Amino acid sequence: MPLTDQRDAVQGNTLLARHYKQEMANLTQWVNALDARQFAEALTAMVAARRIVVIGMRNAYPAALHLRQQLLQARGQVLVLPQPGQSLSEELVDLTADDLVVMMAFRRRPRIVRPLLQQLQRDGVPVLLMCEPQAHSLFPLSRWQLCAPLDSVSAYDSYASVNSLINLLANAFLHETLDSGRPRIHDIATLYQQLDELEQR
Repeated sequence: MPLTDQRDAVQGNTLLARHYKQEMANLTQWVNALDARQFAEALTAMVAARRIVVIGMRNAYPAALHLRQQLLQARGQVLVLPQPGQSLSEELVDLTADDLVVMMAFRRRPRIVRPLLQQLQRDGVPVLLMCEPQAHSLFPLSRWQLCAPLDSVSAYDSYASVNSLINLLANAFLHETLDSGRPRIHDIATLYQQLDELEQR
């Protein structure tokens, strides 16, 4: 099947056109399904948390890294787990109700996800679960759920809607913490310049 043809790139039955339509359907689905009350409650809890621990494994790990990096612009004490070669228990043993875990648990999850959520629930650690809409069996193991569909035109899952949801969550967090976050952002920008870490625009 051709990627596209001479017509409008998103029309017809080309691979690109079908990909575009599926991506738009995914975005529309998560936006329409978003529970505004849950989103607001989770956001408030993230702002108040002593530490935020973002957990992601397999395909969820890059998404966890990205969310952590965005949140870290606005506040400290944001961790991502697991680190390479690391077991989880040493990091989780100190978590309390004052902390918050964001669990990235998209399909083809490792078996440890369910017992991990069960343990966090027993320990009273609040959990924001980010997963695909079909992961209903995990919902009771978390306090809040944000779902993003992964449907694709072929074998590989699409994480476009996941990253869109992360962008919304990170931006909302930034707006909620702007008074305390603005000086931190300024200090980070100053360090970028002092260390010459980033290319100049």
